[in-house]
Amino acid sequence: MRHIALYLLASVALGCAAQAGTLTFESQPTGFFVGYATEAGYTFTNAAGTMLVWANGSPGNAMEGTVANRNSELRVTRAGAIPYFTFESLDYAAYSLSNSGTQTPSVQGYLDGNLVGGDSWGLTASNVPSN
Repeated sequence: MRHIALYLLASVALGCAAQAGTLTFESQPTGFFVGYATEAGYTFTNAAGTMLVWANGSPGNAMEGTVANRNSELRVTRAGAIPYFTFESLDYAAYSLSNSGTQTPSVQGYLDGNLVGGDSWGLTASNVPSN
């Protein structure tokens, strides 16, 4: 399973004050996550695949996409009138009971519906949930 905890520093455009927020997914019960939720001024949506909430995040819960569904997608948008923010960091772990394989997370940034940047990287799986 993939473990995702999102850490966001929102730097709002148009001269507004910056808003920092950490998504802990604590607002969600453990188990399957469908639909969307708003936390810390951001809305996260299950945009594709199967997403699960587990109580082993740091801090808070962890949001996971299943390995069987390799294209799970969690979409994060700013809630409120000004939708712009700067994505600062992502805490990601690749977990596998067999302690083998790799996973490749990717992050994409959009401005007014246009892709403006992205990155992806390989991560070796571990059978230790905290790695």
